[in-house]
Amino acid sequence: RGWITASTVAETSDDLIEIATSTTSCNSVVLRSSTADGAGASAPDGSWVGRFSRSLAGNTRYQVTNLGRGGYTTYHILPTGTPIPGGVNISIDQTRNVTRALALNPFAIVVNMPSNDAANNFPVADQLANFRRIVEAATSQGVRVWVATTQPRNFTNPGQINVQRIVRDLALIHI
Repeated sequence: RGWITASTVAETSDDLIEIATSTTSCNSVVLRSSTADGAGASAPDGSWVGRFSRSLAGNTRYQVTNLGRGGYTTYHILPTGTPIPGGVNISIDQTRNVTRALALNPFAIVVNMPSNDAANNFPVADQLANFRRIVEAATSQGVRVWVATTQPRNFTNPGQINVQRIVRDLALIHI
């Protein structure tokens, strides 16, 4: 059993209490679509973002900010000012994109856009180029980035399934 006292506060706990000498704050920002929010999980709080956040809950130096929204594609989260090609009827969401994430001074950004680009029939080359733009925006400011690969989705269109497979394989090499 651990305990901490100060002139006005006392705390006891059966858990381990860590006193950190570092004042560094480590904010991780998640740019995502619905999966990271729990869509498809047996319970919404079972999402990987929820579990990740809970695993850090005992340490106030760590924070997870989730900027995602269901249905989002890589076009939604591009850096502010990136030109959107003709034929793509999506606007960059400046409140949930990589530029906004960088304004939060993150230690790391996790990009989890597993299938909505394929659902919108965006070509592999476009998805990979968008991922590179997002990664370059962050790494140019010294922020680490992890891009999650695609995930299974019940597509009936074999072309969309193939796009998912190709992006999954190429993302590990070309981003």
